[in-house]
Amino acid sequence: MTRLFKLRLRAFIFLVIATALVGAASEAFEADIDDLDRITSMVESAVLWGIGAVLVWGFEILFVPSRFAAPLRQTNFLAVIAIKSVLVVTIFLAVYVIGQSVFDQAERLLFEDGAFYREFAAVSIAVVAIQVFIQSTSIVGERQYLYFLLGRYHRPVEERKVFMFLDLAGSTSLARWMGDLGVQRMITRFFRDIDEPIAEHRGEVHRYVGDQVVVTWRLSERGDNMDPIRCCFAIQARMEDLANEYQQEFGVVPSYRIGLHGGPVIISECGERRREISYFGDTVNTAARIEQACKPYGVDLLVSKGLTDWVRLDPGYTLTRVGSLELRGRDESTELFSLQRS
Repeated sequence: MTRLFKLRLRAFIFLVIATALVGAASEAFEADIDDLDRITSMVESAVLWGIGAVLVWGFEILFVPSRFAAPLRQTNFLAVIAIKSVLVVTIFLAVYVIGQSVFDQAERLLFEDGAFYREFAAVSIAVVAIQVFIQSTSIVGERQYLYFLLGRYHRPVEERKVFMFLDLAGSTSLARWMGDLGVQRMITRFFRDIDEPIAEHRGEVHRYVGDQVVVTWRLSERGDNMDPIRCCFAIQARMEDLANEYQQEFGVVPSYRIGLHGGPVIISECGERRREISYFGDTVNTAARIEQACKPYGVDLLVSKGLTDWVRLDPGYTLTRVGSLELRGRDESTELFSLQRS
């Protein structure tokens, strides 16, 4: 069981319990009902809401992110909203039928006659609104969406971050062989395939630029900064598992280069009509240059000494100094290390 699945499972359990409690609370303040009937209604409502929560949150939190739902996630924006909304509303109707047949109209959120249709319309609108919100977070990322809502970077803030610059190798020559559309299809699939290892190791995708992705982590001063390194090898393992599929579909298995560096950066919202959270500072530029240095040094992964000083390596990982990087405007060079795992 992966760490990401455990996190999703905890969120699922929490939301199911919370939803059932909300269902019970909805019956707690019913007027014109004695205490015994009130308790019975609360239990029945909690059971019904709990059943609905298991189905809805199980679908949203456990099924949708899984590999079985990959075709759904890769559907266009509006189609995903429509499909998921229909499924959730169908679950809502199924729970209502269960409530009517088992508890004999014990579910008090829905009523017969015109009231039922008003409730149904309200639920449908709420479901669509929630799905629009969920899908919208995928445009900028869940955490960045939250940062915008909370105004965390409305004014410039200094933080310590780890940056991973990952760049596909040889995409220009591949475009001549596969064509622009062919290589773009491969790049799109590659970024989708490595998204799970990035999320599993708590990485936050900052942006995609052509055939490059920039991922960030918080740099802990306690030295517990292995997630970026584990992520690199998780991506490697993922691509090894999918090598045959890439070979069959594209005729080639993509190779890539990674540069890792960490340090202080300034983070701020930029723009007005289209807002974006941007990073400024020497740390970002150095990380990009380290990735570019992979090619002349003939390695796929380079890590700066500035980052290794903040990392307690897990057993089985070995650092090897390969050289240094001279940066314009800086007196000191940056030592570079390759990284191996036994």
